[in-house]
Amino acid sequence: MSQAEMPDALQGLGRAPSIVTLLTTYRCTAACAHCCFGCNPKHRGGTMSLRRMRRYVDMVLEAFPGDIKLLALSGGECSLLGWRLPLIILYARLRGLMSRIVTNGHWATSLTRATRRLRWLQRLGLTEVNFSTEDDHQAWVPLERIVHGCVAAYRLGMRCVVNVETHPLHTFTYHQFREIPAIAEILAAQQESGTELLTIVPGVWVTNEPLHTPEATRKEEAPNGMEIPPRRQGCDSLFNTLTIDPQGRIPACCGLTVKQNAFLQVADRVGSPQEMRQSWYNQYTDFLKLWLEAEGPLAVLEYIYRKQGEPVPEHWVSRHACDLCREIFRPERLAALRQVYHELEGGIFFRSLLKRRYEAHMGGACRCAIAS
Repeated sequence: MSQAEMPDALQGLGRAPSIVTLLTTYRCTAACAHCCFGCNPKHRGGTMSLRRMRRYVDMVLEAFPGDIKLLALSGGECSLLGWRLPLIILYARLRGLMSRIVTNGHWATSLTRATRRLRWLQRLGLTEVNFSTEDDHQAWVPLERIVHGCVAAYRLGMRCVVNVETHPLHTFTYHQFREIPAIAEILAAQQESGTELLTIVPGVWVTNEPLHTPEATRKEEAPNGMEIPPRRQGCDSLFNTLTIDPQGRIPACCGLTVKQNAFLQVADRVGSPQEMRQSWYNQYTDFLKLWLEAEGPLAVLEYIYRKQGEPVPEHWVSRHACDLCREIFRPERLAALRQVYHELEGGIFFRSLLKRRYEAHMGGACRCAIAS
């Protein structure tokens, strides 16, 4: 579907993805109690073959020529791909793409081994490595392995991002990670040199459990003793990353709760490059996705509560954006939105258009998927 074939009202609004993320497997070396995708060593959700990964890369590049810049390999645990991992990184490089792996770091058993592995992958084309750690992860992957991975990446000049999942009931915190001597040394060197190869992010904890179960509620309603600021900004995953899961489905984002949300599915199969492109641009006629991207799920949830004459519960304000999004799509929330979305669609459409035009400058009518 070309820009010329899009509805007149969408000219200039649609934006191609810049990242393709392959959820290569739902298998993992760990079995964290609250894994967002429910991954574990025995998961039978399928693992992508090298042939299939190469085909997906080719199809995305054909569907969006000149737009895709980065291939992200995630899961599950993408290192379980074995020999397929270095080969798909090399293939991405040959196709002109940077590449990122998202891993739990179980393989970084020593600094020497971490350096050897990352140097090898870097020579094949790897440009970034992402780690996660917190209480649940550390039950399966010792913290020292994440440190080995960070130090190795820094010494190799490779970008590294660490997500320290944060919750008031967790014993390990973002600040504790920053204070580890090897990490503190890197951060001090970066501040002195003005570089930023290592980034540490205080991610917000999110569960894969249905909301409002006893365990989820216990953590949901815990006091926010860590001063996690409310996320008052649009969702930067929508309309930016094209994700393909192990079953060949295309969700609308790489969000942590997307598997639980039928409204956030772009296509139930990859199809042809033309079908992929059409499915992607069809999202730009979905009012609620535009609203989430323009203002973020907290703004949507606050609007719903305001219309119902209620304040947003305090424990929701600093929740993970994906948790807020999941809350919006509960039946009672959708029922409230169906009554009022016509009041807002013009303004949201206009804000989305302005945002896209601003981003472009800086380097049909809307439909609502919930209206029927």
